[in-house]
Amino acid sequence: MAFRVLENAFAIIFKRKVPSVKRKFWVSALLPYLFIGLVAAGLIVITAFTALVESSAGRTYAFGGIDIGLHWLAGSGLYVAGFVGLVLLFTTLYKVMPVTRISFRLALSGGVTAAIL
Repeated sequence: MAFRVLENAFAIIFKRKVPSVKRKFWVSALLPYLFIGLVAAGLIVITAFTALVESSAGRTYAFGGIDIGLHWLAGSGLYVAGFVGLVLLFTTLYKVMPVTRISFRLALSGGVTAAIL
């Protein structure tokens, strides 16, 4: 019931003149759970990336006689990765959840706007 309310809210937000396509009940019921599974997989990937960066943050690497440290990647790289992940999360939310067809360009602009806010 709660997911149906969310689906109806998206239908009101993204109302189009094109006749809306009705989804089957099982698609509407399973889609939010699959989306939550996608979010969980994204959190696991970000956690693994954070652990990898944190473990190599104190090391320096020598390339052609120049010592290069990865301490800058621990701060700004993780921030950028988190922001990109948030943009992708909102973009997929805006692309998949509404019953009407939404172009990827509009979903991406909505995802970037929501991530900035």
